[in-house]
Parts: sequence; structure tokens; C-alpha cells
Amino acid sequence: MMRTNVVTNDLPAYQQLDCFKRFTEDEFKILARGLRYKKIKAGQVIFEEGEDKDKYYVLLDGLVRIERYDESATYYYYDYIQSNDLFPFEGLLSDEEHPFSAEAITDIEVLTFPAKSFEELCLTNPAQMRFIARRLTSIIRYNETRMQYELTQNAQDRVRQHLYFLRNTLGKTVGTKTIIPYPVTLKEISLNSGTSAETTRQVIRSMVEDGEIEYSHKRFTFY
Repeated sequence: MMRTNVVTNDLPAYQQLDCFKRFTEDEFKILARGLRYKKIKAGQVIFEEGEDKDKYYVLLDGLVRIERYDESATYYYYDYIQSNDLFPFEGLLSDEEHPFSAEAITDIEVLTFPAKSFEELCLTNPAQMRFIARRLTSIIRYNETRMQYELTQNAQDRVRQHLYFLRNTLGKTVGTKTIIPYPVTLKEISLNSGTSAETTRQVIRSMVEDGEIEYSHKRFTFY
């Protein structure tokens, strides 16, 4: 279920978000006319791959997973959106359809705003265009590095590398530990690692016995 409200009182704070702060006062006023606040429950699909992209989102709180399959289901891409991120970023200024599906992994809070007005404002603001170019470059470099780690032929290594990808992407440092504050299932790890559930269980059991991690109630702690 989605609950939607027109944004009014929090506009000054939202204007300082990284994806908005380069707009002038007048530009942000135009964007703010279509700004909406929503609460979305965990498990709800936010949009599907191939749907018309009529709006963009900023995640204020919670976790979103994005994913894309090819037509034969042999190719699978996934990533996570975290607080204060703009999405979908891939295809910004070019695609008219969503390049992937997005699902709320936890209860989330988002801002939405019309794609057309946002893109038009970006195109006339040099500072905003530089922000987009830098962000897209960062996404490309991030995915290049990630591919290098995930192309290993060894199934157990793929599981380990996926776990450390999750740690580096979602982990929160608490003292000497890193905790992933979201539930992660064995099925999800197996799918994303391209391995069987049994291999995933064996790797996690070995890492627990070696004192590298704890895994309890679907939550990981790394040491």
C-alpha cells in the first residue's frame, strides 16, 4: 500500500538533498510543484522494467533493490538503493522507460517528482549536468570493479565476494564490527552468486566457524 502526501513543510530540507541542491530557488520552486511524499510497504514493487518512466524517486529512508533480467533469464543485474539516493539514475535524460524493476526491501519513504520537469530543469543547469555526469561515471566505475570480483569461476569464491559486496554496500560500522541492518536470505545470496543453496550454506557455515561473520535471524555481522 502507498500513502501519498503533497510536500509543503519540509521543502527547505529537501532542497538540500544532493540531487536538488544545485538548482536555483526559481528552478526548485518549479520542481516542488510536483513533489510528493510516499510511504511504501516492504515487498511492494515500486515500478517494473519497461514501464513508462513518468517520475523519479529519492529514497528518504529504507532500502530498495533494483534488478533486471534479459529475455532468456540468463542475465541478471541487481543493486541496492540507499537513503538520499536518486533513482532510477541509469537512463536519466535518455530512456523513456524504466531500465529495471524496483522493489521495497524494507518499509520505505520516498519523494517522487515528474520526470519531464526534472529533466528539463537539469538540461538548463550546467552545475546539475556536471553532477549527473560525475554520478554516471561513478556508477560505471563501481560496476566495472564489481564485475571483476564476480567473474571468478569458483562458486565458493563467488559467495564470499557477494557477501563482502553486501558488507561494503549495505554495512554499517559499529565499533570493530560491520553490521548489515537488513534481512538477507540464503536464497537471495545463492541467486546473486550464481550458486546452489547448499554451496551458499557451506560457505556461510565455514565463515561462521572461522569467526569471520555471524548470521542470525537473516542478518549478517562481519568481524
